[in-house]
Parts: sequence; structure tokens; C-alpha cells
Amino acid sequence: DRQDFKALTNRGLAISNPRREGFLRSEMSLVDSFDAERVEALQGSNSLLFGSGDAGGVVNVSAKRAYLNRTSAKVGAVFDSEGSERYTVDGNLGNRMLAFRLNAVKGETKSFRPLLGNKTEGLHLATTFQPLRRITLRAEFRHFVRNATFAQPVTVRADPSIRMSNGELLDNQNSRYLVSIPGTSELTGGVFSLVTNDSAVGVYRRDNYTHEVRAITMETALTEKLALQLSYSHDTRQNDGLSPSSTTVYAPGAPGNLYRDEAGNLGREWALNTVMENGFGLRSGARGYRATLAYQKDLGRWGRHAMNAFVQDVW
Repeated sequence: DRQDFKALTNRGLAISNPRREGFLRSEMSLVDSFDAERVEALQGSNSLLFGSGDAGGVVNVSAKRAYLNRTSAKVGAVFDSEGSERYTVDGNLGNRMLAFRLNAVKGETKSFRPLLGNKTEGLHLATTFQPLRRITLRAEFRHFVRNATFAQPVTVRADPSIRMSNGELLDNQNSRYLVSIPGTSELTGGVFSLVTNDSAVGVYRRDNYTHEVRAITMETALTEKLALQLSYSHDTRQNDGLSPSSTTVYAPGAPGNLYRDEAGNLGREWALNTVMENGFGLRSGARGYRATLAYQKDLGRWGRHAMNAFVQDVW
């Protein structure tokens, strides 16, 4: 789930972080289909159309737009056998000059593995204004929250005298290794199994992203063959993720087990001795301007020719 999508390649060559409307964005995990109109994959040197691209190409995500002369509404709901649910709304209202579009999502993705999954809430507003036939103004606002709980293996501390079925000590073993040894699930009282081995730290290993985008674009067809686009975009990303300071879990009777029950007995239950840290805290963003000039001309038997020139300044 935390895959960094810079790992994309094309014909063996790297592709850098995807763009949103031509602007560089570094957190692909914050892309959600609820407000995505289309995704373009440009190969090879075509990536130069978006600035400092890589030899492999570039991926550009375009957000949903408000359309003139169109009225539509769509409501969606998705469920699965693991208890996941997702609700979406997509509505467009427009006349010949002005249009508004609203997209929203609320959902939770669950897994057969307890506690793991993510919750999403998002709102996307778009508007289009065409005061003149050759001039169009578009604006968008996006607010998206994504809260994800991740898999986390742990080190298990136990009574040094307890051995597993293969003769090795149970103490100081990785939980993912434990579940490969027959009988270990019963030995740990069912606490560790193929299903539960990555859920031992509960919900304390997580991301909590808030993402906002504000953008405005002006497009004009200067002539039938020449067009100009001016864009401004402001993107902010904030992650208040949590991370446990320790991923060591103590079995009942293990040295170092500090759990004290209501009766005052020490070390009789499974315990996680940890301090919560803001281990994945992040504040980042980008804002900038982009101007693009596009020209096309049909030379008949000599083919259709195109020229694209741009300047971009992003902080």
C-alpha cells in the first residue's frame, strides 16, 4: 500500500513521479479515482512536454472538469466480502456559459487481516466559465483525507525455556518467521497466525494524510490553429502518521513484560511496551505557474504538424 510509484518503468527506463494537470506531485498514494477524469501515459521523450521528465516517459493525471450544456448525476456504492464499502457522488450542472461539478467519496477498505486497511473521504469542486467563445476559465478545489493502517511484523519475546516444534527458541523471533513453523499458532495461544502476524501493533502503525489542491486555468484559442493555456496550481500535503517506538511484543511471563492487570499482577497478558511517535510526520507542497502555447497545421500531403512550447515556474 505504501508503494512509491516512482518505481514505474517503460521499456526498462525509469518514470519519475506522476503529474497532476501537468504539475509535479510526489504522493501518488493520494490519487483516487473519484475525481480522476483520465490518466495519460506518455512514452520516451514526449515526457519533455511536462518539463524535467525521465527517459522512460511521464504519467499525467487529469481531474474531472465541469462541462457546459450538460446536466447529469451519478451515485455509486461498492461493497465486498471483507466488509469494505465505498460511496461516490458525481454531479454536473451547466448551461452555455457556466458549469459546476461536484465529486465526493467516502469509504473504508478492509482486509481478511484484522485492523489493516484504509479510510478515505474526499470532496472535489470544479467550475467552468466561458464568457467568450474563444476564452474558457476553469477552477478546481480538492480536499482529500486518507487514513491507512499498515502491516507491521514484530519481534516476539517469550519465556527463554519455550521451544518451537523445530527445536528453536520462541524467544526473539520475527512474527513472520513464527507462522511458518507448524504448531506455533497453538503455542502462542492463537495470537500469531498467517492472518494476524502483521497486526500485532494494532492501529498504531499508520498514515493520516490530508491533501488539498487549488488551481485555476485560462484557455484561449487565439486562432483556429494557435492556442494558449495559463495555469496556476497550489498543492499541500500533510501527514500526521503514527509509528510505535518499539515493535517488540512480550508474551505472558516474558522478561521485560510490563503489563499490569487490574488485580496488580505483572506480566500475565500479552503486552506492547511502546511510546507513540509521529514517525511519519510530513509537511510538503508545491505551487507555481505554467504557460503553454500549442500550434497545429495541416500541410496536406506533407502531414499534420504540431508545435508545443511552455514555460513553468514551481516552488
